[in-house]
Amino acid sequence: MSRLFAVVRTINEIAAHFGVDEPPAISVLTETVEGSLGLVVIEKDGRRLLKSMPWGDVTLSAT
Repeated sequence: MSRLFAVVRTINEIAAHFGVDEPPAISVLTETVEGSLGLVVIEKDGRRLLKSMPWGDVTLSAT
């Protein structure tokens, strides 16, 4: 699996594609690699929101 993702759309185009009502004022990097910020769409109270958060593998350990 590749850990590099290229983004060739604007934040408004991404928001429209995923049905996000109010696009946030965040920058979209042209490349997302592990450890940098990536975009996620979440649904809260029946609304879709676009957020940025750290991108990459999340390893959960049982203790």
